Amino acid sequence: MEKVTQSTTSSTVVEPYVKSKKYKSYLKLLFYTLVVAIILRMFFVEVFKIPTDSMANTLMNGDYVVVDKISFGIKSPRYIPFSDCQIPQIFFPALKKPQRGDIVVFHYPGDRDRLESEKPMSFIKRCVAVGGDTVKIVNKILYVNDIHFPIIPTELYSHSLLRPNCVTDSMFPPGSRFNPDYYGPVIVPKKGDVINISLENINQWKTLIEREGHSVCSSQKGIILIDGSKTDKYVIKHNYLFVLGDNRDNSSDSRYWGFLSEDNLIGKAVLIYWSWDTQLPARNFFGRISTINWERVCKIIR
Repeated sequence: MEKVTQSTTSSTVVEPYVKSKKYKSYLKLLFYTLVVAIILRMFFVEVFKIPTDSMANTLMNGDYVVVDKISFGIKSPRYIPFSDCQIPQIFFPALKKPQRGDIVVFHYPGDRDRLESEKPMSFIKRCVAVGGDTVKIVNKILYVNDIHFPIIPTELYSHSLLRPNCVTDSMFPPGSRFNPDYYGPVIVPKKGDVINISLENINQWKTLIEREGHSVCSSQKGIILIDGSKTDKYVIKHNYLFVLGDNRDNSSDSRYWGFLSEDNLIGKAVLIYWSWDTQLPARNFFGRISTINWERVCKIIR
């Protein structure tokens, strides 16, 4: 009887200790898993949901895409995690430069005449031109360096053609007489380019110069001041891209808000890993399950 009593007493002492040790090991595993997931998301890969049809039919509303954040250079976060508070970034060397045809995810730089976006937003578009390229659209046909840009099989047009002399006031750059179907030519700037500036073109460059961290002031006497110094030239500090949506008639892109700095890049979209109808409310889970587009799941993005 004594032995049985001893055995029972011993088990009541050891069991809580073993359970406590298991819980601690589970918590450690959970913590390390969470840390690794956060590091991967911040520096290596990230997942984005496509919320609009601006890239249709390449990417559809309801697609979830994996974005490679390494190729264009690892960057430290632009915002404090889980907040809209912007912080200085650290940039690491890129493995490769953005190429014409790449589908890129980026921080929206802001509307045409604004220094920055009113709130943090991520956009996804197709890069069609890099620094030094000349972009022109004639009768909806895109030309880069006077060469017809390869037709994208999933490219979408939904509106009738506009007349060449029809002007859309909201186009970039300010004061241009372009429209979405008859656009340019414009030259995409690159780092080191020297721009001749005057009263006639300062409005076209003012926002870009200010986004590069300088103040711009002009007067009716023909004097232009950058950071308080009189000048008629400006040296571009960053490399830029020209991006378009594949759904050309339903896309807010470089035609409207201007050139995209490579510093704004988040990464390259490489894979659709999931796709379903997000128009259905989240609580209708089983309804969403029935809308899964299996043909798009695990589809390589081109």
